[in-house]
Amino acid sequence: MPLTETQVKANIKAKLLQARNNTTSAEQALDSMVDAIYEVVKALLENATVTGICGGAGSPLTQGKIT
Repeated sequence: MPLTETQVKANIKAKLLQARNNTTSAEQALDSMVDAIYEVVKALLENATVTGICGGAGSPLTQGKIT
């Protein structure tokens, strides 16, 4: 299931709120933001669909699209 812009923004916002409310140092806040970005990137990679044209026999993908 593809992620929507709304889902991604909500996830990042939730992590930022968590960092703001539960951290006592800038380092902890940075770690929370990195975690949020990682979770989004990981979800995008796991749910990505690559489509395009490949000539076969190891030739490169052309007219590719990631959704």
